[in-house]
Amino acid sequence: MKTICALMVIAVGLTGCAGPAAFRSTDGEMTAVAVETAPATVTLVNSELRFVVIDFGDTKMPGIGATVELYRDGTKTATVRLTEPARGRFITGDILDGDPRAGDEVR
Repeated sequence: MKTICALMVIAVGLTGCAGPAAFRSTDGEMTAVAVETAPATVTLVNSELRFVVIDFGDTKMPGIGATVELYRDGTKTATVRLTEPARGRFITGDILDGDPRAGDEVR
């Protein structure tokens, strides 16, 4: 039992708690440093039923009903309204216009 508890403490310690900001020590003082997060991306497109699945990863997900734009190589490809279901870091969205593809970035 002690071994299991020790392993759990080590595992939690190794994962850390870095979110959108990390901390750096400068001259003994801790200062917050922004950590770049990956943009949300389209992981699945159903052209027939006109919906996408978006992976927001570690970024903050907008609420249900929000409208987002999708981009590929800096060019707008589609507009999507976020809908249910939303599970963890994934959410679906109805394609309002455009031609989205898997890998498009959300802005």
